[in-house]
Amino acid sequence: MKLKLLKIVNAVLGISFLMQAISVVFMILEKAPGWMYKLHTINGMVFIVLVMIHIILNWAWIRINFLKKRHETIKPV
Repeated sequence: MKLKLLKIVNAVLGISFLMQAISVVFMILEKAPGWMYKLHTINGMVFIVLVMIHIILNWAWIRINFLKKRHETIKPV
């Protein structure tokens, strides 16, 4: 169940990231229609929520790989 949810979240997160990137390019080039600014704002909030869900679903992996205690990584000579 968790893996299936993670696959869905990752796919939607990727699409959301692409939407943000494309809208920024249009904004920088000053070619963005008015609705794109609102879409960018709303999608930015969705993106943040998706990132938080992604982190929650991957917390065990993050903890194992990045949050090791210092004394566990340093071996005595």
